[in-house]
Amino acid sequence: MAAWVARVTGQCGTPPMLPNGFLAEKFSSMTSFPVATIVYYACYPGYSLKEGSSKTITCLEGSTWGPIQTSCEPRNCGNPGEILNGYYRAADGTTLGKKVYFFCDEGYLIVGRDYRVCVADGWDGQVPRCDMVSCDYPASISNGKVTAPPKGDTWTSGMVAQYSCNGDYSLIGEEQLTCTISGKWDKAPPKCKVVQCQRPPDPANSNAVNGFGPTYKYHDSITYRCKDGYEMVGANVIRCNETSMFEPSPPICRPRE
Repeated sequence: MAAWVARVTGQCGTPPMLPNGFLAEKFSSMTSFPVATIVYYACYPGYSLKEGSSKTITCLEGSTWGPIQTSCEPRNCGNPGEILNGYYRAADGTTLGKKVYFFCDEGYLIVGRDYRVCVADGWDGQVPRCDMVSCDYPASISNGKVTAPPKGDTWTSGMVAQYSCNGDYSLIGEEQLTCTISGKWDKAPPKCKVVQCQRPPDPANSNAVNGFGPTYKYHDSITYRCKDGYEMVGANVIRCNETSMFEPSPPICRPRE
């Protein structure tokens, strides 16, 4: 009795494409894929085959390829690195091509690039750092002085510099400046100036109730009151300004109607 041996004939066309993947090198140059041929897939850099899946497909009888049962998934770069006195945000995730941003806590400024990108071999760049915000030394002023930092020799965010003037000089402007979280002082430095106002004549039918002079320094004041039967027109308080003049002008006391 003669024995017949079945022979498998036929071949498949080019294997289907795997998104973000490719045929293993030894198969990429093949032009013929007989039935029962098994080919292998690999993933592009930055991608990996789905865990637990098959990286092969087979040319089946009927000259068709079996289904692809795997996929190339983007790598997950994970934690981009911790930053002291700061934090990061990964709003879109930490997979290939995604970008995470770094931020500093209040009172600190970021030094370096404030983001990292997940690339094929991990996170690019470096983790930046958060340095404590500091201001330049406050400007010195003529005929006056400013305090030293309360701690050490650095002016950091929130510290207050106090100005004062020598002798008979008056301080014009803000006495205190604060180092802000932007590393800048919140106000311009003051100046020290000799200010001396002369007492103006009392308005007719009035009396001065305080500030009797006869000379006055910056912001010294005179307060007026009208005599009985008279009413005041204008401000009852005038002050010595930085130009050594009183402002506003003294009031007027006129008879009541």
